[in-house]
Amino acid sequence: MKKLMYAMFGLGLLGLVFGIGALVYVGNMPAAATLNGADASPNKPTLVIPPFELIDQTGAARTRADVIESHVTIVDFFFTNCPLACPVMTGKLQELQKKLAGTGVRFASFSIDAANDTPAVLTDYINIRFKIDTSNWTFLTELPAPGKPVRNIGRAIFANDLMQFVEDRPEEKIQTSAGTEMANIYHSVNFFLVGPDGTVLGWYNSQKPEELTMLKDHAVGAARKFLSASR
Repeated sequence: MKKLMYAMFGLGLLGLVFGIGALVYVGNMPAAATLNGADASPNKPTLVIPPFELIDQTGAARTRADVIESHVTIVDFFFTNCPLACPVMTGKLQELQKKLAGTGVRFASFSIDAANDTPAVLTDYINIRFKIDTSNWTFLTELPAPGKPVRNIGRAIFANDLMQFVEDRPEEKIQTSAGTEMANIYHSVNFFLVGPDGTVLGWYNSQKPEELTMLKDHAVGAARKFLSASR
């Protein structure tokens, strides 16, 4: 009987840990990577932001060519109705934006819930909820073709090209800014440092202060290397 009780307790504890961990899952790779180069390990895959056609918070068409290429960019993936991780991530990026002022480093946030994150919703998130300086920060979503569902391009880049964890939880309903309900989305919480050709130079757990410091230092180094060379 005692063995059975211990086994049941162990399973319950494992389930609790998994449930909590899903909220802060950091993907199937190391939480942070060194800059790609001579010290890059063979088991650290080269990740790339692929070409894309999206729209920003103003509704203007945006592509990799103007958002990513020729820049050093810190990228994250989020959704505006996220109840836990995303607001914290956005706040961390605002802190980084202030610390990196004058370096030429830019920021890009891709929505993983394009169906709800319209340009108007992104604008409210930017201006009302966070008062974000968008002079060097672009928010990206997509405009569905008439009569067709959204393709969720940002989510596809996140899950497929960057190999990150993202999963709908239909049993866990959350409120949207429009007052409706939607399934919560569990996702990893990494930030990505992206070079001028779209290559991911490093990835960093947004919940670990030491990795955010590493990201800031790597971003400064990358800006000096790539942006000064292009002038």
